[in-house]
Amino acid sequence: MRIIYWVLLILCLIGCSTPKTSYYSYKLNSYIIDSTSRRWLSTINVLSFDDYLFEFRMTPSLIGEMPNKPKFNGTQDAISLSIEINTKGVYLLQNKNLNYCELDSFAAQSKIVKTGKLWQKEFGYRFDSSDLMRHIPNPYLKPIDTLINNINCYYITVHKPNISAGDFKEIKAILVKKPRFNTLFKIGGSVFSDKDYCVVGMCGYNFSNKDGFVYEIDSLRP
Repeated sequence: MRIIYWVLLILCLIGCSTPKTSYYSYKLNSYIIDSTSRRWLSTINVLSFDDYLFEFRMTPSLIGEMPNKPKFNGTQDAISLSIEINTKGVYLLQNKNLNYCELDSFAAQSKIVKTGKLWQKEFGYRFDSSDLMRHIPNPYLKPIDTLINNINCYYITVHKPNISAGDFKEIKAILVKKPRFNTLFKIGGSVFSDKDYCVVGMCGYNFSNKDGFVYEIDSLRP
């Protein structure tokens, strides 16, 4: 009877426990690249929460004072300025529909500022219209390991160049292996066939023009 009691107790505890789900914050950095360098374009701060994604609308502001006019001896006071980044608002996105909801803050008492379709969103990441939402094509492509900003990632080549046919473009999708992870690309329709992986970035390069773009993940933390 004691054995039966302990078995029933263990089964009850297992049945009552809730599955552990991890939520993450991270950054999405975008760059323009050429044959010798890459130039930073923007950084988007997001938070993955189950089927939802919070995209923070950030605005920079200058803090400090500009120097006075040059003195009679030609010297000038040093510039005392710093850049402060503030949260202007928060977009609430969900991968089950094509709508967005803009909130005035991340507080529990936040107010709804505006709602609409994803491609009508004015700031932050820009989505295509609904008829341009693209999916990672079949057949299944095996992800290849890579490391980006000390984050274990994977990549697949979505489009290979065909030089003889005049096609010089190569496009790769960057993935992370985290079930129930949510990204701007996933909400925009880029879904990998294996649900354990999630599209978290993109990179494209034109071998004819020797230029391209990169969206890559950074500062990932639970």
